[in-house]
Amino acid sequence: MRHRNRFSHGNVELNMAAMLDMAFQLLAFFILTFTPSPIEGQFALKLPPPVAQTQPETLTPASNDAEAMLDLQAIHLTLLANPEGRLNAVLLEDQPLFQGDWTPQQATLLNNQLKEIFQTPDSPFHQIQIISDKTLHYGDMMKVVEVVSRQKLANGKYLREIGFSERNTR
Repeated sequence: MRHRNRFSHGNVELNMAAMLDMAFQLLAFFILTFTPSPIEGQFALKLPPPVAQTQPETLTPASNDAEAMLDLQAIHLTLLANPEGRLNAVLLEDQPLFQGDWTPQQATLLNNQLKEIFQTPDSPFHQIQIISDKTLHYGDMMKVVEVVSRQKLANGKYLREIGFSERNTR
Protein backbone atom coordinates (compact mmCIF):
# COMPACT_ATOMS: atom_id res chain seq x y z
CA MET A 1 0.00 0.00 0.00
CA ARG A 2 1.12 3.34 -0.85
CA HIS A 3 0.80 6.30 1.54
CA ARG A 4 -0.55 9.44 0.09
CA ASN A 5 1.20 12.64 0.80
CA ARG A 6 -1.04 14.83 2.78
CA PHE A 7 -0.80 18.36 1.73
CA SER A 8 -0.75 20.92 4.41
CA HIS A 9 -2.61 24.02 3.33
CA GLY A 10 -0.90 26.20 5.88
CA ASN A 11 -2.36 28.22 8.73
CA VAL A 12 -5.17 30.67 8.20
CA GLU A 13 -4.08 34.13 9.23
CA LEU A 14 -6.49 36.95 9.99
CA ASN A 15 -5.42 40.43 9.08
CA MET A 16 -5.93 42.30 12.37
CA ALA A 17 -5.04 45.66 10.88
CA ALA A 18 -7.94 45.47 8.43
CA MET A 19 -10.39 44.46 11.17
CA LEU A 20 -9.26 47.28 13.46
CA ASP A 21 -9.52 49.73 10.57
CA MET A 22 -13.10 48.65 9.90
CA ALA A 23 -14.01 48.85 13.60
CA PHE A 24 -12.71 52.43 13.85
CA GLN A 25 -14.53 53.41 10.66
CA LEU A 26 -17.81 52.10 12.10
CA LEU A 27 -17.16 53.88 15.38
CA ALA A 28 -16.43 57.17 13.60
CA PHE A 29 -19.54 56.76 11.43
CA PHE A 30 -21.87 56.27 14.40
CA ILE A 31 -20.31 59.11 16.39
CA LEU A 32 -20.55 61.57 13.51
CA THR A 33 -24.10 60.66 12.49
CA PHE A 34 -25.66 60.55 15.99
CA THR A 35 -28.08 63.38 16.68
CA PRO A 36 -30.08 63.27 19.91
CA SER A 37 -33.79 63.98 19.73
CA PRO A 38 -34.96 67.28 21.28
CA ILE A 39 -36.44 65.45 24.26
CA GLU A 40 -32.91 64.21 25.12
CA GLY A 41 -31.63 67.78 25.19
CA GLN A 42 -30.07 69.39 28.19
CA PHE A 43 -32.02 71.44 30.70
CA ALA A 44 -30.68 74.82 31.72
CA LEU A 45 -31.12 74.28 35.45
CA LYS A 46 -30.81 77.04 38.01
CA LEU A 47 -30.04 75.22 41.21
CA PRO A 48 -29.74 76.88 44.61
CA PRO A 49 -26.20 77.78 45.64
CA PRO A 50 -24.39 75.13 47.71
CA VAL A 51 -24.50 75.76 51.43
CA ALA A 52 -22.00 74.24 53.85
CA GLN A 53 -23.78 71.75 56.09
CA THR A 54 -21.13 71.69 58.82
CA GLN A 55 -22.46 74.65 60.79
CA PRO A 56 -26.05 75.39 59.74
CA GLU A 57 -26.71 77.42 62.91
CA THR A 58 -24.37 80.20 61.69
CA LEU A 59 -26.62 81.03 58.72
CA THR A 60 -28.36 84.36 59.05
CA PRO A 61 -31.94 84.72 57.85
CA ALA A 62 -31.27 88.32 56.75
CA SER A 63 -31.46 87.47 53.05
CA ASN A 64 -33.93 85.06 51.59
CA ASP A 65 -31.81 83.05 49.12
CA ALA A 66 -34.78 81.35 47.45
CA GLU A 67 -36.54 84.65 46.75
CA ALA A 68 -33.29 86.27 45.59
CA MET A 69 -32.91 83.55 42.96
CA LEU A 70 -36.40 83.97 41.54
CA ASP A 71 -36.51 85.61 38.15
CA LEU A 72 -39.28 88.07 37.37
CA GLN A 73 -39.82 86.49 33.95
CA ALA A 74 -40.27 83.01 35.35
CA ILE A 75 -43.47 81.22 36.20
CA HIS A 76 -43.36 80.11 39.84
CA LEU A 77 -44.67 76.62 40.50
CA THR A 78 -44.80 75.70 44.20
CA LEU A 79 -44.98 72.05 45.25
CA LEU A 80 -46.27 71.34 48.75
CA ALA A 81 -45.73 68.02 50.53
CA ASN A 82 -47.81 66.28 53.15
CA PRO A 83 -46.13 65.02 56.37
CA GLU A 84 -45.20 61.73 54.63
CA GLY A 85 -43.37 63.60 51.86
CA ARG A 86 -45.92 62.93 49.09
CA LEU A 87 -47.09 65.70 46.77
CA ASN A 88 -50.12 67.30 48.41
CA ALA A 89 -50.75 70.55 46.49
CA VAL A 90 -49.48 72.56 43.53
CA LEU A 91 -49.60 76.35 43.45
CA LEU A 92 -49.17 78.29 40.21
CA GLU A 93 -48.05 81.85 41.03
CA ASP A 94 -49.29 81.37 44.62
CA GLN A 95 -52.77 80.40 43.37
CA PRO A 96 -53.89 76.85 44.23
CA LEU A 97 -54.03 74.72 41.10
CA PHE A 98 -55.01 71.46 42.80
CA GLN A 99 -54.74 69.57 46.08
CA GLY A 100 -54.49 65.91 46.91
CA ASP A 101 -52.51 63.01 45.49
CA TRP A 102 -51.03 63.25 41.98
CA THR A 103 -53.35 61.80 39.33
CA PRO A 104 -53.30 61.76 35.52
CA GLN A 105 -56.15 64.31 35.55
CA GLN A 106 -54.03 66.69 37.62
CA ALA A 107 -51.10 66.18 35.25
CA THR A 108 -53.39 67.12 32.35
CA LEU A 109 -54.65 70.18 34.24
CA LEU A 110 -51.09 71.35 34.95
CA ASN A 111 -50.08 70.67 31.35
CA ASN A 112 -53.02 72.72 30.00
CA GLN A 113 -52.36 75.64 32.37
CA LEU A 114 -48.66 75.79 31.47
CA LYS A 115 -49.41 75.40 27.76
CA GLU A 116 -51.82 78.34 27.94
CA ILE A 117 -49.15 80.51 29.60
CA PHE A 118 -46.10 79.57 27.52
CA GLN A 119 -47.72 79.35 24.07
CA THR A 120 -49.30 82.80 24.19
CA PRO A 121 -47.42 84.81 21.51
CA ASP A 122 -46.95 87.90 23.71
CA SER A 123 -46.07 85.96 26.87
CA PRO A 124 -43.03 87.42 28.68
CA PHE A 125 -42.31 84.08 30.36
CA HIS A 126 -39.56 81.82 29.03
CA GLN A 127 -38.61 79.87 32.13
CA ILE A 128 -40.12 78.20 35.17
CA GLN A 129 -39.02 78.20 38.79
CA ILE A 130 -40.05 75.13 40.80
CA ILE A 131 -40.18 75.81 44.53
CA SER A 132 -40.63 72.66 46.60
CA ASP A 133 -40.88 71.62 50.20
CA LYS A 134 -37.72 70.15 51.65
CA THR A 135 -39.51 66.90 52.50
CA LEU A 136 -41.04 66.30 49.04
CA HIS A 137 -40.16 62.88 47.60
CA TYR A 138 -37.92 62.93 44.55
CA GLY A 139 -40.29 60.75 42.50
CA ASP A 140 -43.18 63.15 43.03
CA MET A 141 -41.06 66.11 41.97
CA MET A 142 -39.93 64.27 38.84
CA LYS A 143 -43.57 63.66 37.84
CA VAL A 144 -44.07 67.43 37.82
CA VAL A 145 -40.74 68.02 36.03
CA GLU A 146 -41.85 65.55 33.34
CA VAL A 147 -44.97 67.65 32.66
CA VAL A 148 -42.94 70.88 32.72
CA SER A 149 -40.28 69.54 30.35
CA ARG A 150 -42.91 68.79 27.67
CA GLN A 151 -43.89 72.47 27.38
CA LYS A 152 -43.19 74.40 24.21
CA LEU A 153 -42.70 78.14 23.99
CA ALA A 154 -44.53 80.37 21.50
CA ASN A 155 -41.58 80.06 19.08
CA GLY A 156 -42.01 76.26 18.97
CA LYS A 157 -38.91 75.40 21.01
CA TYR A 158 -39.09 73.27 24.13
CA LEU A 159 -38.90 74.96 27.52
CA ARG A 160 -35.38 74.25 28.78
CA GLU A 161 -34.86 76.84 31.52
CA ILE A 162 -36.04 75.18 34.71
CA GLY A 163 -34.94 76.50 38.09
CA PHE A 164 -35.25 74.77 41.43
CA SER A 165 -35.33 76.21 44.93
CA GLU A 166 -36.37 75.09 48.36
CA ARG A 167 -39.44 76.57 50.00
CA ASN A 168 -38.97 78.41 53.27
CA THR A 169 -41.30 77.02 55.93
CA ARG A 170 -40.97 79.84 58.44
